[in-house]
Amino acid sequence: MKNRSKIHYFIIGFCPFSSLQSYSQSYVSDQIFMGPGYAHEIFYSLSNDSVGSSLIKNWDLAFSVYGGTSNEFLSILANHVNGVTIYFNGTTASQNQFDNFDTTGFQGWLKLYNTDTSWWYGAFNLEPYAHPNYSWATYGTSGTMIGRYIYLIELSTTGQATVYKKLWIKRKSSISGTVEIEFSYANLDGTDLQNVTLSNLQTTYAGKRYVFYSLRNHQPFDREPARNSWDLTFTRYITFINQGGGSPTPYTVTGLLSNQNVQVSRVSGVPVMDAQEGSVPYSLSMNAIGYDWKFFNNSTFQWMIQDSLSYFIKDVNGAIWHLFFTEFGGQSNGMTKFSKKLISPASVQESQGPHSVMVYPNPASQYLFLVSDFPWPEEGMIELIDLSGRQLYSYRLSIKSGFQSNNIDLRSVQEGVYMLRIKGHRVDWVQKLIVSAQ
Repeated sequence: MKNRSKIHYFIIGFCPFSSLQSYSQSYVSDQIFMGPGYAHEIFYSLSNDSVGSSLIKNWDLAFSVYGGTSNEFLSILANHVNGVTIYFNGTTASQNQFDNFDTTGFQGWLKLYNTDTSWWYGAFNLEPYAHPNYSWATYGTSGTMIGRYIYLIELSTTGQATVYKKLWIKRKSSISGTVEIEFSYANLDGTDLQNVTLSNLQTTYAGKRYVFYSLRNHQPFDREPARNSWDLTFTRYITFINQGGGSPTPYTVTGLLSNQNVQVSRVSGVPVMDAQEGSVPYSLSMNAIGYDWKFFNNSTFQWMIQDSLSYFIKDVNGAIWHLFFTEFGGQSNGMTKFSKKLISPASVQESQGPHSVMVYPNPASQYLFLVSDFPWPEEGMIELIDLSGRQLYSYRLSIKSGFQSNNIDLRSVQEGVYMLRIKGHRVDWVQKLIVSAQ
């Protein structure tokens, strides 16, 4: 890692815009370890590498922290990998039905599973929506959805007796910006009753997607990084596989799921170095990378990587990356090795005012090109700010009307994530800047 101190100077001058189109960067190898038995989920940023990890089996249910009445608002996930099975027979929710919940013949009830294509369709909100009914809920008063059903929850833990719970998701509300959910669960005989209200979700879990809950430990907790800080998660999940020509059956797999709004283009049958961005349409499906980039060779008893398979990925910031896998270690260490390359930096970001600014490349290592187009001239400042808000450097800039290019020397800036800011009387533009090793 470079030992960088602070920025030394800016070189102000003209840089032809056409030269920016020739941006290139070499492939970078990386690896993650989920641990023995794939114990940990790893959250990964293509620009910042691993940004967090959490035990895969430390939660049972997850409730969206979003407000409104969208799919995001209604989403409730079950952790099937942690032995959570949801049984459903349409028992209408009421206090009497909850108190006297009849589970006779539950083995024949419908089992509910999360989808593996969208984060927002969990086991509880798969039923088609038709106002006033929205899967697990029905529309109540303005901003409040009322629970419709009683569910049977099976909690299976290796080496322990299976536990059964009855669950009543009573309501979720989004009123004046305050998001709250209320639910009750208990043993089938009514013992160990838990009446839970999770309040102020939008502030308590600000910047997150879900609040996670353990039915076994009776507690909510935060287990994910901020939703805009990661692109991919290396994890375990349920997919549906058609084995022997029958109906698709749920099967636990190890693979990668992409974050909300991350797009993936899967290029197969082409040597990875010959793959072309744009040759295959992008998909928003969260399992577009999935698990089948590897397979187990029964002859050699080793994991193998699929040949001629790679992915182009538009990350949460809009940058495009090329990625392919090189090795998989299996359950002994949960290791995955891969190579990645930045193909195109994030698209132009604009803030206040009718102007446009582009920084290139991003990530950058030595020099940064800043191209701007402003409709008016004025005096301003270019500032480099770290994530704590500390200003590391500022340079007075004469903002010209029309096209202008500036070259910024980063050779003495420590590796890390910064904010680059252009500030003037009528201009206040900010963009994230990643400074990386040469």
